[in-house]
Amino acid sequence: MQESGYVLYDLQEHAFEKAGLRAAFASFESLTPFAGIDLSEIPVIEEEGVRYSLLNLQDYRSVYAASMQDGYRKNVKNKNDEQKLRLIGRALAEEAARKQDGTKNGMQEVLTE
Repeated sequence: MQESGYVLYDLQEHAFEKAGLRAAFASFESLTPFAGIDLSEIPVIEEEGVRYSLLNLQDYRSVYAASMQDGYRKNVKNKNDEQKLRLIGRALAEEAARKQDGTKNGMQEVLTE
């Protein structure tokens, strides 16, 4: 990351910044013991020869809920994590309402309008 011009700004969070863009890293394998996420359920996406795994909203909710129990994050990032959990909860509720209304992908409909 540093070779690409990013500056480490938070060692505890493995977080880097470059020109206002921030990136942070954690071990993929740590998701199961940390947040109870089944790694086999996370889809692997491939675009232009690059492969990556993409968490869904439920997974992110599990990660942020577990993060709120972590002493460092609880003391340093608690308000941010609480706000993210509220936003994720709202998005999940909206997703459930769309499914109940028979709309499978309301976001795609918004994007194509």
